[in-house]
Amino acid sequence: MTLGMTLSGSRGAGPRRKDSVERAPKANRFEFVVIASARARQLLKGAEPREEGRKVASIAQREVIRRKVVKIDEESA
Repeated sequence: MTLGMTLSGSRGAGPRRKDSVERAPKANRFEFVVIASARARQLLKGAEPREEGRKVASIAQREVIRRKVVKIDEESA
């Protein structure tokens, strides 16, 4: 399967797109994905976005990275 990437894993040295998202935290990427996907589902259902953008997934990821949304444990809720 070809992914269209160079050997170094980068897509080139071109300018960053406006919609690109900062990197996921290295500490717990799985939790980042779970939280961002849950937030994306909330946004699709009509929740008010706390970041600007066109794509729901990118908005949700930026909100999590910038700590505008956080995980709430069910035990403490």
